[in-house]
Amino acid sequence: MSRRKARIAVLQALYADADVNEIEEHFTPLKEKDKIFAKELFDGVKSHQEHIDSIIECYSTKKWQNLYIVDRNILRLAIYELLFCKETPYKVVIDEAIELAKTFGGENARAFINAILDRVKKDERKINSRSGHQGERSNIQFS
Repeated sequence: MSRRKARIAVLQALYADADVNEIEEHFTPLKEKDKIFAKELFDGVKSHQEHIDSIIECYSTKKWQNLYIVDRNILRLAIYELLFCKETPYKVVIDEAIELAKTFGGENARAFINAILDRVKKDERKINSRSGHQGERSNIQFS
């Protein structure tokens, strides 16, 4: 459950378009290890955002401007975890994204997000080889 709280804090920070100096307010209620996890996720999403956004645009059936901003940020977070946080099982990543969508997402967000993440996972090797990110990993540890 504490990792879920960290993901929620990251989602809030992404939604607020916070920067590294403002982010602490979103992470304050977290335990120290969860703050570290949240900061790693946030920094990873921000540093790979252009690449992640291009993946979302490629796999989405909706136009970028029509994507609900919360759904977009849930996808950013989950795709980052799928591609760069190999310590987190992909089923956990997808389940957590669906839970975030249930709570914060727009109408039909669960099915939409699940479909995109399933396709990204299926094409993960192709995505990594085309982007040059293959083998690059975050130092986030799954606990």
